[in-house]
Amino acid sequence: MKAQQMLETIAVLLVFIMLAGLGLIFYAKMQQSSAEAGLTDAAMMKAIKASQALMSLPELQCTTNNIVLEGCIDLGKAKAFAPGDVNTYFDMLGASVITLDWIYPEIISPPPALVLYNSPPTKYSRQATMMIPVIIQFAGRNSFGYLRIDSYV
Repeated sequence: MKAQQMLETIAVLLVFIMLAGLGLIFYAKMQQSSAEAGLTDAAMMKAIKASQALMSLPELQCTTNNIVLEGCIDLGKAKAFAPGDVNTYFDMLGASVITLDWIYPEIISPPPALVLYNSPPTKYSRQATMMIPVIIQFAGRNSFGYLRIDSYV
């Protein structure tokens, strides 16, 4: 009788330990996925901050009669800015790569994409890409394009 009770107790304990182990595995997976989501959110927030900082730079803004046009990039200024001094703008733009692509109408003289800022990290765990539509002003003409911001965490 005592041996049978002991076997039943051991069996119940084994089942309990297995259930507890499965619960811990499930909890660890949930924590891992929430941590990964947090990294993706952080990378996206960095991309948003970089886009806001870049669009507020007078080095790139379009002006007409000293009035700043929102969501507009002057291509002439962008070409002069293009190498993007990493040391000067790193505090604002962080570890990111920012390119200016134009869509319509096609402009012949500039290349298809203009790298405005290039400071990718050597190691990163997450990358977020954000594309922001902009008006590209060049020689009195307006074109449509977008800023591609690759931000890293």
